[in-house]
Amino acid sequence: MRALYNQISGFALMIACIIVGLIQIQANAKAGIESNSVLRQYPFVGGEDMKSLGIYPNPAHSLVHIEVEKLLDGVSLRVMNLSGVEVMHQNFATYNSYEIDCSKWSNGIYIVNIRDSNNTLYTGKLLVHN
Repeated sequence: MRALYNQISGFALMIACIIVGLIQIQANAKAGIESNSVLRQYPFVGGEDMKSLGIYPNPAHSLVHIEVEKLLDGVSLRVMNLSGVEVMHQNFATYNSYEIDCSKWSNGIYIVNIRDSNNTLYTGKLLVHN
């Protein structure tokens, strides 16, 4: 029974991730951002996986680390829930990693966007389970 539950939970998470990817594509289309860049960042939609954004632990319940593989300048970090409500926004002159306290956030899936001064967008998903 436990194995069936785990299988169903994994399938539900995969479906939720696909929905997150489609919501992000729709939001980016409204903002005029090319959809192919989003497809590359969501391997489950059919693009190559994104190697430059690290989010761990994931799922998280208290502190979560968000990092990129190189130092970025003029960074805007935003975290949004699936309804598109921004739950966190922070600007940095330079950015390599940051620790977020998500212990007071509701359980669910969040989109993490990092945009640098070159307008490069790094996107990832975070599952919060308190």
